[in-house]
Amino acid sequence: MRNSSTEGVLRFSYGLATGGKIGGVGTDGIEFRIVESPDWIGARVVLKINKKGEPYIDLLPQVGARRTAADEWEWYLEKDVDAGVRC
Repeated sequence: MRNSSTEGVLRFSYGLATGGKIGGVGTDGIEFRIVESPDWIGARVVLKINKKGEPYIDLLPQVGARRTAADEWEWYLEKDVDAGVRC
């Protein structure tokens, strides 16, 4: 329940995570979608730990597109972008 979960992030944020670490169970971090900030809503980021054990947010390679200024951004990871993607 602790790995890649909201509960795990909250435990880490409040200093309650003992013995665990981000990215320690076959992952490179915990992936999130941004829910605030008008220009970044829906973009994907990963919570990671640097060599000093400090958390940081890493923006995944992706592209955002929208048809008009009134539309919401649609985000596509780099691995999902090819000649067939229609924006």
